[in-house]
Amino acid sequence: MVTVVAVLAVAVAAGAVIQGSIGFGYALVAVPAMVLLLPWAVPVTPLFLALPMTLLMSAREWRSIDLGGFALITGAACSARSPASCSWSWRRRTTSRCSRGY
Repeated sequence: MVTVVAVLAVAVAAGAVIQGSIGFGYALVAVPAMVLLLPWAVPVTPLFLALPMTLLMSAREWRSIDLGGFALITGAACSARSPASCSWSWRRRTTSRCSRGY
């Protein structure tokens, strides 16, 4: 298990370096390694491991962030996800009741 964690740590570090230098690459390096070594850990673990990298890159490049566009995209995503989540959970509840016969 220690070897698996060491290999994943190297893959995540290499992906972060590539992401920081050219703008993409974290998912191209870290996620395939994780799928091969720990398939049960995907997709949540890569997202949590990418969070510090994303926060540090945002702190480094904060002057270049388009705050108006960020607010627009975030507002649209939040306003669309809430109704979609509610309707999906309602649909799942009614479908599972019908398929069970009650």
